[in-house]
Amino acid sequence: MHMILEQYISLAKGIQALYPDDAHIAIFDSEKLIHSLPGTTVSLDLQVGMPISAFKGLIPEKVMNTKSRQTEDLPASARLPVPVKSVGIPLFDENEEMIGIVAIISSAVQMYSLRDASTKLIELLSGMSETTNQISLGSNEITQRLHEVSESTQVVKKDIQQIQETLLFVEEVASQSNLLGLNAAIEAARAGEQGRGFNIVATEIRKMSDKSKEAAQTSKDQLELILKAYQGLNDAVQQIAAITQEHSAGLEELNSTFSHIEDIASTLK
Repeated sequence: MHMILEQYISLAKGIQALYPDDAHIAIFDSEKLIHSLPGTTVSLDLQVGMPISAFKGLIPEKVMNTKSRQTEDLPASARLPVPVKSVGIPLFDENEEMIGIVAIISSAVQMYSLRDASTKLIELLSGMSETTNQISLGSNEITQRLHEVSESTQVVKKDIQQIQETLLFVEEVASQSNLLGLNAAIEAARAGEQGRGFNIVATEIRKMSDKSKEAAQTSKDQLELILKAYQGLNDAVQQIAAITQEHSAGLEELNSTFSHIEDIASTLK
């Protein structure tokens, strides 16, 4: 047996102890298995003397054929009580002739558990990301509708202002009519009996003027109340729009965080 192979056999327990996961150490010469050190949970049915050809398609044969380091992940099966990660390393002598193989078959339970967890995490994050996207779209839709409401209230405000201007004109006309009625009454009084009928008309004009003025004032008061209510509504719309925009921005930031975590989880698979 080559001295290098003997050294690896003597170091097998140390290699096993230093390995982070439970492992089975197998050492081959150029033809067969010459040393087998099973682990606690990773204990394979390997018999010293088994030819490399018995490991068809597996790490020992791959290393022998390629003369290079090979790795392979295998799930749990009837032959493997737990999922494993196999690593095969070719051994060379001082003349660069391949003289054997060191194979380390280690437990991959933690790795597979981490992969499963990361897969579930990715699915969860994808679902949460989709939900936040939908909420964000809904928030944007609300913002758009609030903007439309705000525009409509601006139109209403302009209409109210136009009505107020009209009422001011009505008040002015009423005042002028009242003044004309008063002047007419004075002239009728001067005319005496002949101006009596004209005085009646002047009185009615003044009454109509007073009623018009009162109606205009009442309408103005009501419009002012409506305008105040409108202003309160418009302020509420603006506040809701601002909150919705902040909410949408927060959702976008949250979605970005989900995507970042999803990217990290993907690297663990």
